[in-house]
Amino acid sequence: MEKIINDALSFAQQILAFDSSGHDYQHVVRVYNIAMMLNSNEKVNEIQLGLTAILHDVDDHKIFNTSENKDNARSFLIANNIENSKIEVIIKDIKNISYSQGDSSLLSKIGQIVCDADRLDAIGAIGIARCFSYSGSTNRSLDDSIKHFDDKLFKLQALMFCDQAKKIAKERSDFMHLFYQQYQKELAESKTRDIGK
Repeated sequence: MEKIINDALSFAQQILAFDSSGHDYQHVVRVYNIAMMLNSNEKVNEIQLGLTAILHDVDDHKIFNTSENKDNARSFLIANNIENSKIEVIIKDIKNISYSQGDSSLLSKIGQIVCDADRLDAIGAIGIARCFSYSGSTNRSLDDSIKHFDDKLFKLQALMFCDQAKKIAKERSDFMHLFYQQYQKELAESKTRDIGK
């Protein structure tokens, strides 16, 4: 593995060391690995793909108070002598990977792969675990956590770019639907009696 990828991983691990929202270092590693797997079919530049994947959350608005400039990612890239044109592409992709704040139509091919990898990590069994991890870190209620499935998670399957990502997304989405149905079933069962009557 290129030294800069190892250095980027160390940087992300340091930056995200205390995160408990599901956007932690392990999320970064999974996104990196999924992106590399998808790239076996897509064949883009591995170093640029790896840097985009590893740095995609080091300025996340849900964790940091950084500017639109993506200061953490930008400082790492500058310190490691990445040429300016590549820095701007990586930063633009990082800005637009976000589901809530980005514009996926502006992503480069590399950005699309990382976006798919990030969204795959938001669905399936890991996605469910991350949803509740985030809820715990922000005091979001159980009802609002389940509402998040309809508001976002169930929509991600249709937004994948890569063919391989679409296949994986279907399997993970199917699992989420099973979980959601079981949750609703158990919730209905718990409401068969009105307390206090």
